Amino acid sequence: MPRAGIILVIDDDLVVRQASSWQYTDLQQRAATVHSSLDRLLATAGLIQDVLEGDGYRVRHAIGAGGIDAARRGQPGVILLDINMPGMDGPEVSRRLRADPATVAIPIVCMSTGVTRAQVPVGMLHDDCLPKPFAVADLSAIVARWIG
Repeated sequence: MPRAGIILVIDDDLVVRQASSWQYTDLQQRAATVHSSLDRLLATAGLIQDVLEGDGYRVRHAIGAGGIDAARRGQPGVILLDINMPGMDGPEVSRRLRADPATVAIPIVCMSTGVTRAQVPVGMLHDDCLPKPFAVADLSAIVARWIG
């Protein structure tokens, strides 16, 4: 049974994904890219954590396929799931969560940069969508809708 006070955020690791796709050799540019990506990753993760903890929830984080086991163990009240992740993407994670009796009842909110509700991949099994960037009030409202 899902626990209402826990939110699981399954997102990608931007630094690893970006580093694996480098096509150039300028070390200064690489350092700037890693720093910029890390700042964005930490800002988004930190914002989600700060907002939801301020709302009284406990927030847990996982990357890609690691989110499946985290959901089984933690039984969160809702899962915030990114669509585009290296390795196992959001649609595959969502299908596996829905196929597992231990996680089938946990609401999934897909979230991804530049993806509107109409652009969510057909194979992404979800209950709601939160496009990034998002307003803080929208994050709180969507989580409350599925937890409450």
